[in-house]
Amino acid sequence: MSSKITPISKKLQPLINNSDLADVKFFIGKDEEEFYGHKFLLSITSPMWRTMFYSSNWNETKNNGLSEVKMRDIDPEVFLKILQFSYIRRIELEEDIAVRVLKAADKFMMKELKDCCFEFLINNLNVKNAIGIYQEILNMNDQRQMERTLKYISTRRDVLSTANCLVNVNNQTAHKILECQALFVKEIVLFKRLIERILSKKKRIQRNSLDSQKKIQSLHMSKSNTKIEEKNEQLSEEFKENENKNENNYQNNKNKGNNKNKNLEYNFNGFESEHGTQIAKKRMGTKKKENKKKENKKKENKKKENKKQKNIWFATDQNLKELLDDVPFKFTLVRCLKDEWIEFIDRKDLELLTKIQWTRFIENEYQHILDTKIFNKAKIEKYLNFKKELNLPLTYIGINGQLDYRILSQLSRKPRIKKSEIKVMVLAAHNNILRRLDVVESIRSTGISHVKEINLCERTPSYKEVKDYDAILIFSLSNFESPKKVGNLLAKFVDNLGGIVVCTINALRNDNNDKRGLKGRIIDEDYLPIKKGVEISQERRILGKVEAKTHFIMQNVKTFDVGRNSWHIKTKKVTKNSTVICRYDNGNIMIAEKIEPERGKVVVLNFFPVSDSVRNNDEYWLTNTDGYHILANSVEYVAQK
Repeated sequence: MSSKITPISKKLQPLINNSDLADVKFFIGKDEEEFYGHKFLLSITSPMWRTMFYSSNWNETKNNGLSEVKMRDIDPEVFLKILQFSYIRRIELEEDIAVRVLKAADKFMMKELKDCCFEFLINNLNVKNAIGIYQEILNMNDQRQMERTLKYISTRRDVLSTANCLVNVNNQTAHKILECQALFVKEIVLFKRLIERILSKKKRIQRNSLDSQKKIQSLHMSKSNTKIEEKNEQLSEEFKENENKNENNYQNNKNKGNNKNKNLEYNFNGFESEHGTQIAKKRMGTKKKENKKKENKKKENKKKENKKQKNIWFATDQNLKELLDDVPFKFTLVRCLKDEWIEFIDRKDLELLTKIQWTRFIENEYQHILDTKIFNKAKIEKYLNFKKELNLPLTYIGINGQLDYRILSQLSRKPRIKKSEIKVMVLAAHNNILRRLDVVESIRSTGISHVKEINLCERTPSYKEVKDYDAILIFSLSNFESPKKVGNLLAKFVDNLGGIVVCTINALRNDNNDKRGLKGRIIDEDYLPIKKGVEISQERRILGKVEAKTHFIMQNVKTFDVGRNSWHIKTKKVTKNSTVICRYDNGNIMIAEKIEPERGKVVVLNFFPVSDSVRNNDEYWLTNTDGYHILANSVEYVAQK
């Protein structure tokens, strides 16, 4: 005989916020609204409650047998949701409360409730709330939910097309959004969103200055009013004294006739009119002085503004120079800022503006809008001189707030190739298959699944075999079947916008008679960011100075140990149009890149790419450091056209 068993959640539901059998009483919010709970049930859901209720360090206060807990920093509405989930493992959420419940769940370390809130928020993302929810998730540092939310923002044009959507977010959130390479939105739209941030800050500063000026004026007015009141009081006292004297004289001379009385009245009235004119004259004098002071202040302010306007562009150019030394985005810089914006722009704003790489998908990086009908010739000359001083390929899209939409129509972002769809060819001149496969597995371990390898000791593939791949990673320890053919193949691949990652050491060893080194066009026509050099080994090297901290290749890279041999080429300088991404602790280049117009990206990893997992004696790079991320990030970076 079978009988239905009532679920435990139905039995526990009546106990939610019920004083029956309760052993703890909560005072929640500013008004200290009362809630009842049961320690045992709450402790099962939250490790924080368990530690609190059953710890010997808890300073427990009791009243009528109930432990009392005061929490003023949480809303009663939110706390009731916490109680409901603690008892019945079920919760009903609405958009206006979901974020607050999520924060509370994070505070109480309630993982299951956090997951419920995350799912609700992700499933209810829309144009208005997506960026705000992303900021909250970013503060909690939940990588999976961050990726899901950012994917929604990046694939929906209308999110960032909404006016003022970035005005109220913090700098970290704005940085993360702009750094997303898969943003499917025009660059001009991102530029407008950043200008809205600057203008909102400008309005806020002006509003604050107006408020402060009003306070100062009210203080001055109150002081001047008190002085006038004091003077009026003195005059009124004098007036009363004279009035009393006249009254006494009037009483004494009452019997002398009407003519004398008339004279007294005349004198009395004369005294009143005389004092009135004195007060009026004094007031007029103070007003004239105040007007003169105001005029002088206006003149001084105008002089100061003129000086600011003279120095403002020069100061901005200096700030931009300093910024470009720290920020790795050296391809382009937007100079489309009005004079009145610049004094409100700080270093953080400039860093955000440099995230917009206007020419990333344009063949010609040197387009300049120099229409003299719209723009000031002197400014154009100044900008051109500024470009020469920096020696960087800058694109000036408009000057003093003017934009040319015909050119900007070419600047829409192309969708980034997904990690799972990237096709990688590993070309290795190495007869040891285990070491070749070690490099392949290192790349696959981070999510790039389409990886194929060819042993260059046996044969050199044709261009047809590699043309459909997004990236090539090449390294050598043994002899190439044909070093020149390999070099020409790599050059042709780069000419057709393919990206390559070249790993040292033998590939770039400076020995023309050695068949383990690259030859052909890739070397002769200077495709690489570093030149062939002398090999260094037998000295342990680790990651040193990172010169491009926010570069894509350095994502999730915190430590890197190249092993006790640390084979690399001794060089501290890069070739023309190349950039150092990071160095070893001895100052030699560890990672560098070269990007030129109408060519694919070329990255050199100045180390041997095989890990110590194939030989457990610290000879190769250590797998407990971040070599996997360096290899995979480099391949993914060059794969993007």
